[in-house]
Amino acid sequence: MHFVSGIIPVSFIYFPYFSCDEVRKLLKLYQKFFNTQTLQTPAPDTAHNKVTFFEKELKELYKKADLPEKEFKALLFEALENFKANDRGYIICQNEEDLKNLLAACENSELIAFDFETSGFDIIQDYPVGISIAPQPGLAYYLPVAHKQVGLDTYRNLDILLVKKCLKNVFSLKKRFVAHHAKFDLAFLQRLVQVPTRIEDTYILQKLIDVNAPAKLKIMAKKYLEVEPATFEDTTGKKKAPETPIAVLGKYCCADSDYTLRLFPILEKRLERLELREVYELELKVLKVLLGMEVTGVLISEKKLRQARENVNLDVLDSQKQICRLLGKEINLNSPSQLLAALQDFGISIENTQEDTLKQLKGKYKIISLILEYRKKIKLLNTYLKGLPRHIKPSTGRVHTSYNQLLTAGRISSSSPNLQQLPKSKRAKELIRGSLIASPGYKLVSIDYSQMELRVLAHFSQEPELIRAYLEGEDIHQKTADLVNIPRQQAKIVNFGIIYGMTPVGLASTLEIPEEEAEDFIERYFKAYPEVKAWKLKTVNKARKEGFVETISGRKRALPGLNDSTFWKRRDRKSVV
Repeated sequence: MHFVSGIIPVSFIYFPYFSCDEVRKLLKLYQKFFNTQTLQTPAPDTAHNKVTFFEKELKELYKKADLPEKEFKALLFEALENFKANDRGYIICQNEEDLKNLLAACENSELIAFDFETSGFDIIQDYPVGISIAPQPGLAYYLPVAHKQVGLDTYRNLDILLVKKCLKNVFSLKKRFVAHHAKFDLAFLQRLVQVPTRIEDTYILQKLIDVNAPAKLKIMAKKYLEVEPATFEDTTGKKKAPETPIAVLGKYCCADSDYTLRLFPILEKRLERLELREVYELELKVLKVLLGMEVTGVLISEKKLRQARENVNLDVLDSQKQICRLLGKEINLNSPSQLLAALQDFGISIENTQEDTLKQLKGKYKIISLILEYRKKIKLLNTYLKGLPRHIKPSTGRVHTSYNQLLTAGRISSSSPNLQQLPKSKRAKELIRGSLIASPGYKLVSIDYSQMELRVLAHFSQEPELIRAYLEGEDIHQKTADLVNIPRQQAKIVNFGIIYGMTPVGLASTLEIPEEEAEDFIERYFKAYPEVKAWKLKTVNKARKEGFVETISGRKRALPGLNDSTFWKRRDRKSVV
């Protein structure tokens, strides 16, 4: 049986799961005879002898392995193809000598990239599995710390004390450090070592350069570096990081830090050309604030939530009984088909039970108002009063939401759970916000800018009436109410709605008024503030010409396809402030 037909390549990079001890011995022989630790191919004068000896050992192993020839050869081929993890200078650290080499390489570098592989995406409950550090393009070191040793994995986790000592030495260097989506990596890095005062972020750079462009590392690497990065799923076979062999995950993690290192100077140059340095510096400061907020979390009173849940649940049951009593039969109010049939039997001509449809009939039928109120209670109960407790971490007793920086709209958002858009009704505020509490000895303080968007609008548009109102301390919503001749509460909605591109249809739905009346409100608004309308048209025309809009701080928002005829049908309501 012939296993080897020539010099075996040494650019092996993955490491599979195998349980055969004989193959383990084989790989050790391969490592010994082909000097894979230094990535050196055998010299020509000795190569033939090494291959001959190696093939002889294979035949001996085959006899002992007690496997069918086809299965053994497949096992062998995969082992050889996947064995070496140091391809392109991706090195798995296994001892103090490797860590010393890592530190020496970092000392000779001005920019150092790093990346974490973790057990999951929860910065509170999950843990680091390994970290890669790239001090030079094409060179990266992987420090495994929490892999589950499975099968034939000849690599081993490093002692965590050695890792912490190494990281302390590396991150105390007076160098520039960079990560991709640094907020996530910093959450785990700060568990192991004191974080440097400044960390660059290729994710933020990409989002500032073009907020519409994909900012995933693999997509960026393919675009800018002309490489074909492997996905996490392709690399690990959909296994979780801890169960993935060290060399497999090590190569993947090293590639990520390597790509990040190589991307940074490319993106930084583009940032400078766009004159966005000041904005970038601001975003780096925001990143640290958001990280602190995420790690600290929000303290929730489970007792208050439980009491609120019980009260609202009773309200829901009462509403169900009241609605069913009016309908004259018991139905599932959460079933659109049952509700539609019941309303039609009730004598209401309606095609669906969507909220917008029901709102148009709110003033005509008492039962419609009851149904809309019932839905608010159900959402309050299921989404918040039942949903929030599921997000409380047992280890902290707090909710740790994720704050998303630089999404498409350029605004910070909150997810898992969304704490930014809690219900605004008076009762909902009392029930939900009342359950958000401070630690003993602390107080919660609510601070908000006063009508910031409208002040920015006054500055940009130079509308005399708005400027005068702010300089003289007038109530801007009351002023609009007086000028447009509408109630103050409606004026407030009109004030904010118009600058965020609200159309007559949207305003009519929000105020629950006819569309013609909403259109009249908007016309009267622009008549009262003519410079606002002029500025809005000027901004749109400028954006059409230049392809982007710009904030007061210089942040640019590209609007691709702005001059396409279909664009304005879909997107002319884009916010201008």
